Amino acid sequence: MKIYLDPRCDIRYASFYIQGLYDIYGKKNVIFSPKYSKYVSFDEFNSIVDRILLITFVLDNYKIKKIAIDARDPRSLLEKAYNWCDLYFKTNYIDEKEQEVRNKLKIIPPGFAISLWNPIVTLGYGFYNTAQSFFTHNYGNKSYLLNTLKTYLYLLIRRCKICNYQIHISTLSNYIFMICSLWNYEECISGTNYLRYRFMKNCFDNPKIQFDGGFVIKAQSAEIPMGWENLCVKNRISCKGYIKKTKKSFCVFNTPAVRECHGWKLPEFLCMGKAIISTPLKNDLPIALEHGENIHIVTSEEELSNAIELLQENSEYRKKLETKAKEYWDKYCTPKHVINTIIEYMQ
Repeated sequence: MKIYLDPRCDIRYASFYIQGLYDIYGKKNVIFSPKYSKYVSFDEFNSIVDRILLITFVLDNYKIKKIAIDARDPRSLLEKAYNWCDLYFKTNYIDEKEQEVRNKLKIIPPGFAISLWNPIVTLGYGFYNTAQSFFTHNYGNKSYLLNTLKTYLYLLIRRCKICNYQIHISTLSNYIFMICSLWNYEECISGTNYLRYRFMKNCFDNPKIQFDGGFVIKAQSAEIPMGWENLCVKNRISCKGYIKKTKKSFCVFNTPAVRECHGWKLPEFLCMGKAIISTPLKNDLPIALEHGENIHIVTSEEELSNAIELLQENSEYRKKLETKAKEYWDKYCTPKHVINTIIEYMQ
């Protein structure tokens, strides 16, 4: 079996699923090539790298299945990719009865960006896939070419291998770390940003808690609201540092992010086996997380405050959430499991 990947993919979002393909089929059988998908146009402006991965499974030069994995934030579908593929897998979607029936559409758990290769190979793929997109798809826009290379540099500089998330680090009962973006989107300014602020402010003001972190201020960040300055940081943290400090935290906080998507934090927290406090999720999961079992859902500021206190004081409950979150990850969400799920749908 040979697996062909469209080189136009945003490697940050595709990396999770490529890891699953490597785990099952081996690196030598997973190939970046536009051979089977070069006529699919999923970016009408030809200026950005889209967060969709087009995969063609080939056996003895015969196309077995054409798969699209849509990891974009919006719930919308990319129609040209949908029409091209046999099965369309999406991470952010609500399977409501009143929506148009989509027989090809299947929901999969969200993933996050991971490092796949050493620096030389990463840069090699970056230039190679940028060149493939330029010559095969005639994407001559400089913005597109630069954005493609940036995604590979991001993977190289900012992300870790998935094995780093498995390293054991003991939890501290008085420590909470959180670092996040101050998003400049309408739904985030009044929602995501505010909810994250309330969590961090609650921890910052609590004398029983040593709080570490804050909003990372970048050029494209939203304007800092008055009074939030003491919860903003200028310096980034390395991926390994982020994992180490997150693992030390006795709890973590999740809330839907841009376009109400799942975001990367939720699967990262599950992978690390953390006790997760979360506001209600806005998109479906193939298997729902259960309040009190593998996640703790809050719907008000009072419930948020009570949840933090509960997880600090009740080590037995905290340990249960940690154990069940990791079990959920191992059973449903690993790169290998997600790809196996896709293969089962292909049968």
